[in-house]
Amino acid sequence: MRDAIILLTIMLLVGCGGSSSKKPPQVVNSAPQLTLESTYTAQSGAILTIEHQVADPENDTVSLTWSNDINQVTITQSTLAITSVQLPTVTTETTLTLTLTARDDKNATTSQDVTVTIKPKSAQVTFDLLDAYSAKENSYFELTTQIEANHVISDISWQLDEPLNADVNVQNSLNGTLATSSLTLLTPDVTQTQSFNAIISVTANGQLSQKHTRITINPDTSDFLSISLPERYVVDEGKDASISVTINSSDSQSEIKWRWHNSEIALTGDDSKTVSFNAPQVESDQTLILEVSVTSANQTHIAEIPVTIKDVTVYSNISLAANRTLAVKGHIVFVDVITENPEQISSIDWTVNNLTEQDYSAKDHRLNITVPEVSNGFFIDLDAQATLTLTNGSQQNLTQSIRVLNPYTLDTELNIGHNIDRPLPVYNGETGNFTLRVSNAYDLIDSVAIDLPFTVTPFTTKNAELINNTIQLTLLSDNITTEAETTLQVTAFVGDYQVNDYFKLRLKPSHFTIYPGLTEQFYAGSQITLFNQIYHDDTLREETAQWQTHTSIGDIVQSDSGEFSYASSPSFHGEISLNASFNQNESPTQSDKLINMYRTLRIDKDDISCSVSGRSTVCVYDGRTIRFTLDTAQLRQIKLNDEVACLLTQNSAVECIGNSANPIVSDTPTLSGEIERLNMVGNNAACVQFKNAQWQCWGQNAANTTSLTNAFSHVYTITQHKQNTCLVADGFLHCFNQVGEQSFNDLTGFIKDIEIKNNGLCYQYTHQKTSSWQCPSELK
Repeated sequence: MRDAIILLTIMLLVGCGGSSSKKPPQVVNSAPQLTLESTYTAQSGAILTIEHQVADPENDTVSLTWSNDINQVTITQSTLAITSVQLPTVTTETTLTLTLTARDDKNATTSQDVTVTIKPKSAQVTFDLLDAYSAKENSYFELTTQIEANHVISDISWQLDEPLNADVNVQNSLNGTLATSSLTLLTPDVTQTQSFNAIISVTANGQLSQKHTRITINPDTSDFLSISLPERYVVDEGKDASISVTINSSDSQSEIKWRWHNSEIALTGDDSKTVSFNAPQVESDQTLILEVSVTSANQTHIAEIPVTIKDVTVYSNISLAANRTLAVKGHIVFVDVITENPEQISSIDWTVNNLTEQDYSAKDHRLNITVPEVSNGFFIDLDAQATLTLTNGSQQNLTQSIRVLNPYTLDTELNIGHNIDRPLPVYNGETGNFTLRVSNAYDLIDSVAIDLPFTVTPFTTKNAELINNTIQLTLLSDNITTEAETTLQVTAFVGDYQVNDYFKLRLKPSHFTIYPGLTEQFYAGSQITLFNQIYHDDTLREETAQWQTHTSIGDIVQSDSGEFSYASSPSFHGEISLNASFNQNESPTQSDKLINMYRTLRIDKDDISCSVSGRSTVCVYDGRTIRFTLDTAQLRQIKLNDEVACLLTQNSAVECIGNSANPIVSDTPTLSGEIERLNMVGNNAACVQFKNAQWQCWGQNAANTTSLTNAFSHVYTITQHKQNTCLVADGFLHCFNQVGEQSFNDLTGFIKDIEIKNNGLCYQYTHQKTSSWQCPSELK
């Protein structure tokens, strides 16, 4: 028996090959396989959703990673089947390359690039333009489109296929955010029906938006007719419905007939382009066929549309509504279940993505959310999903989205007061009401407040409130005695954060404003005529101010004709502050003028320098001393340019020394009359102003300079810098080029002082109490 068992064992081993030395075949691991689109186009700041499929030949576990070549790209959601990408905000078209890498648990990888073209946000332009038009050959065709944008429209243009460009006329009417564009063209000759492209382009807020249409041209010998209906129409039982047919025909008259297939529902307007009917009650959803027959241009066309009448359940509609859809940390946010029949809901289960269950709670039909802080990316989206079980056992899934913003984006999102580009005027004793618009996301704001942190002027009323998505400001002060400029701070409280914006306020004692002239310099003992002008709400008036000094030095003198002058003291040198005042209808206003009186003075200008010391005046030009022939003891003013010095005496005598070849020296004219002021205009011209305020100029381009002064009621000073001749005229700065065309002006405020600084023309305003200088780039 033992031998039989041994023999059987040997036979089994031989049959199974138990002693074979062959090795099992080696298994080669294959990399995962990716399937996804390689190119996308998306808007600036949007969330792009990319669908992809991953397969591994060995069914290994696969992980996915993304990389990109641009900063500010955030992956907001990523699974094996879908990825959501937060795109950056761009102002020009930008190309983004995303790389998806799949790796199995044996470290085999596969990568694929995705190219995303990011388009800047459009200006949200809508066009009243059809997708297609028809016309006959060799005839004038005209279409007009109405355009509306969210921003001011700055340009409209058309792009046509070449055959349409033979005779084209475009008329555009721009009116802020609304516009009309009319296109008229002569259609080309065709031997058969042809279609051509027409594209209208609209620029608003620097962004381009386009709308495409097709113009079909038919031979003159052929009639044409085309009709179209919507693909389908759905209406609830018991509701009124209307359907329209679109007709393109060479004949302006069309015969129209609507009818049902296998239905007796009454039709209203069955012989017009739009037919109406009332959907009857149905026991279940019912789809009928509605037919329209159109006869025109010796042709008859028939079109059909399926009309579905929905059986409305006895259950009321259910929806979700959030008290706010934009939020930041600190906002109270809740989502309500909205229904006319709350009893139809037996239970509600809530979930919110990106939050834990500790961050939200539900009571009755309301979900309360604790808004998180966003520190990465521009925002996160919270989707509150309600799974509702109804009393009939059915379920509904509803979702309400709330976008939570990063607080650093609030300035851009709100953009408070973008409609304010000039100082806000506040008049003494008058309530000033102003509107600050909020460009976007205005419902983020909980409350607003204002402050005047840089003014000591007390205000009896200083309010800000939110009304109709705008910030309404109210300001009142009875303590504005002199014109001044200050800063208004507007604070918007947004959840746990606040946004501050700043605006300029122009405080005015009345609607009348006095311009007293520029800061001037005279020799001690001069009697100086005081020129001034009075404005009422920026309109020049024929009124006269009263003058007085702030000190007892010198005297204010009024002539028989009512003109004022200041008689300075010959023994005093330094600053003298004069005050001009005006009072009409118990509305007083005043303004100050500064005069620098000198007895000792030194002026240097490149090749020439002059010094005044008591009764002695000495100039040095090119290293040699030269003297005036006039009696400098009667000095009134001395002015220099780079190589010429001119002196004005108390008895209206003028003398210029320095470079004898300079036209200021060589062409000094005979000057007759009482001269008030001396003015150097650049390096080659000079002017004097007489007591009657008229100017006389000599030297280079003197006639053109004099003609510029005649364009204004009063010119206070003339300055030349590079190619510009600039006048302080009627209180404001006006600059002109070499051919007399205005190249620059500033109507922001009256000019107090003007100088050439750092190779540019700079000036100060009278309403600014600080010594800040305006140096516009246009005058450098």
